[in-house]
Amino acid sequence: MTNIHKFSLNEGIEHLKKDKVLFKILNLPDFNYRLSKGDIFQVMIRSVTSQQLSTKVAETIYNRLLQFLDFEITPLHLLSKPHEELRQLGLSNSKVKYLHSVAEYFSSTENAEKDWNALSDEEIISQLTSIKGIGVWSAQMILIFHLDRPDVLPLGDLIIQNGIKNLYDLQSERKLLFEECTEIAESWRPYRSLASRYLWHAKDLIIK
Repeated sequence: MTNIHKFSLNEGIEHLKKDKVLFKILNLPDFNYRLSKGDIFQVMIRSVTSQQLSTKVAETIYNRLLQFLDFEITPLHLLSKPHEELRQLGLSNSKVKYLHSVAEYFSSTENAEKDWNALSDEEIISQLTSIKGIGVWSAQMILIFHLDRPDVLPLGDLIIQNGIKNLYDLQSERKLLFEECTEIAESWRPYRSLASRYLWHAKDLIIK
């Protein structure tokens, strides 16, 4: 069963407003419903490059990579570049390996031409996490910000988890906190991605 359906942003907001606690952050200014540009391979390359870096540093290294590849980011072009040359761009050993793993996956015609929109969220997460260096969180970011899937809840993201904890004044930790956050988010279905976007947007106000 796929988790795909087109939805109106206004309909999603109206649905989320039923939660009187979440309602507090739904009218904050400058909310931007953005989607990432490029094909899924290019988006994943940018995601791997940016992992665990500040926005500014990630942008610098990604731009170096773009220039190094003559602005031609393709699987075969990336695979043709030696490990050490990519390291000199400021990429760690592990990131170079992950970039090559992503490129190897998409160098397959079957994977390069895959109709991702025909797959469920669960199928996409399963396939993307089969690539070395791509975890569930990275796959969920692809679902939310590239494939525009409406009902993804990335509780592995600390901003989301701590945002719910502080907004709803939860006192629990670890497994119990995860369970309580999941239960709270049930009422957000089928717009949990949209709720997550608002939690990210409001992070400076609700994360203590």
